[in-house]
Amino acid sequence: MNLEERCSKKDDSIFIFGGAFDPIHYGHIQIAKEIYHTFKPLEFFFVPSKNPPHKIINTPYKNRVEMLEIALNNQDYFKISYIENNDKKNNYAIDYVFYFKNQYPKKEINLVIRFDSLLDITNWYKYEDLLANTNLYVINRPGKNKNKLSSSLNLYKKNIHFIENIYVDISSEKIRHKIKSKSNIKLLCPTKVIKYIKKYNLYGY
Repeated sequence: MNLEERCSKKDDSIFIFGGAFDPIHYGHIQIAKEIYHTFKPLEFFFVPSKNPPHKIINTPYKNRVEMLEIALNNQDYFKISYIENNDKKNNYAIDYVFYFKNQYPKKEINLVIRFDSLLDITNWYKYEDLLANTNLYVINRPGKNKNKLSSSLNLYKKNIHFIENIYVDISSEKIRHKIKSKSNIKLLCPTKVIKYIKKYNLYGY
């Protein structure tokens, strides 16, 4: 799906963008803005992960949330959901999908994920329930073959939409490595986020 193809339901939809945001960067923000201005959803939520089952996050949830709040300040069309701010050993995407379905029972729920996440999605907790109850909007990476997906996803193809042309070659991992190597990250993160990272000595800044 190209960005020129408009979402037919527009304000009947809820978009959810989950992730560690460790740290939030311009890539996250650009993707979110492009999707928001294209599909014009009723609500667009960032959902920072706290204890994802397949990923170790060393940066405290509090710090990652505060960086997200700083980066999204004065952008009223974005909201942050703190649903994962709990004491669970693991938090799963299916939990917040059903949370939003309960909050917006007549709205279409859409989940924004990366192509690499789609490749791994059959390992997600209750992935079939997830795919049956939401649409996936997948940020495709250049050179990735969409035809090599697991056959387990065939049943849900109508719920999987690929978004081309907004892939941004920035990652939180790359930013963390740059900080450790004392490289400049001013073109990768908002200035106020960089100041926060320095203030709290995150990533060895």
